[in-house]
Amino acid sequence: MGSVATTIAQIIAAPFIGIGAIGAIAAGIAILIGGYVFHIG
Repeated sequence: MGSVATTIAQIIAAPFIGIGAIGAIAAGIAILIGGYVFHIG
C-alpha cells in the first residue's frame, strides 16, 4: 500500500508542512491503524 513510504515522507516534510498539520495527519494515521488493528483483533 506504500503506507510506510508515505509515513516517512510525511515525517521528512513535517518541518515544511508545520507542526499543526503533521500532528493532525499523525493523529489520523494513529486512529486508522488503531481502528484497523481493533477490527482485525
